[in-house]
Amino acid sequence: MAADAASASAAGFDRAPICARRRAGPAAEGFLERAGVATWTARDTSSLALVIHDYELAERATVRARERYQYGVANFLEVLDAERRLLEVQNDLADSETETATSLVAVYKALGGGWQVPEPEAPPG
Repeated sequence: MAADAASASAAGFDRAPICARRRAGPAAEGFLERAGVATWTARDTSSLALVIHDYELAERATVRARERYQYGVANFLEVLDAERRLLEVQNDLADSETETATSLVAVYKALGGGWQVPEPEAPPG
């Protein structure tokens, strides 16, 4: 589901910038600070992991609320409340993934890139 994709994307984000910073050494740390780039820390990835965990919990709570409603144990307001919470967490997850990706790009840019921009292909003709 979406949580699997989110955790897979988080797994890729937690290693690359840390390895790049280790290769660059202390000089890069000073450059990043002077450039005003938010440095990548383990806190960033743990924050994303917490949001992913919250998403999984909200998803399970929504399923349980629907089941309780189907069996007549709960009213529909509980289902709506669980779905509202799930939507809030989905928004938080999207924000956190965006922030993580933006931070990663900022670190790469501050370290001098490390990627090649392909030349656009000419149309056949």
